[in-house]
Amino acid sequence: MNEVAEHSFRTRAGICTITPERIILERHGIRRAVSNLIYGNTIHRAIIIYGLITAAAFGFGAWALARESYIAGGLLCFVGLCFLRNLIICRNTSVATVIERPTIQSIEAHKPHPPFIRGYFTVWFLEKGKNHRRFIMLPSVMSNGSKEYPKALLALQETGLLSKTG
Repeated sequence: MNEVAEHSFRTRAGICTITPERIILERHGIRRAVSNLIYGNTIHRAIIIYGLITAAAFGFGAWALARESYIAGGLLCFVGLCFLRNLIICRNTSVATVIERPTIQSIEAHKPHPPFIRGYFTVWFLEKGKNHRRFIMLPSVMSNGSKEYPKALLALQETGLLSKTG
């Protein structure tokens, strides 16, 4: 296991740097400002926003159904279900920008499937004694994200963080 080298690769919002001690995720430009505004240091703000959108979608959907507008009501309730699903899924998601190596339990690699699905990695780690995950999203196909996946995969393998590819 080579822990001497430092590796970097592009992500959707900035740069991921892997050092012998930690994974560092940095955001750049407007995405940094928007992320700091929406998320801050935790995901709680995003969960509250998703919760409000979920409640609004269900509320307007029920209102439309009561007025016998079945298509609009059904569509809004479907949107509400989609947001509710995302709320449940993102409960143990973290927006940590630094993940210490000893806390990392595993990393899953997800290949890109151009042009619809970008490549990403799921980092499972302990934060405050609880199991959390952090997504490392790679750039889209339009930003040469397909070329970034092999570079990121190699960086994770060379640092010993990723033993199996998914």
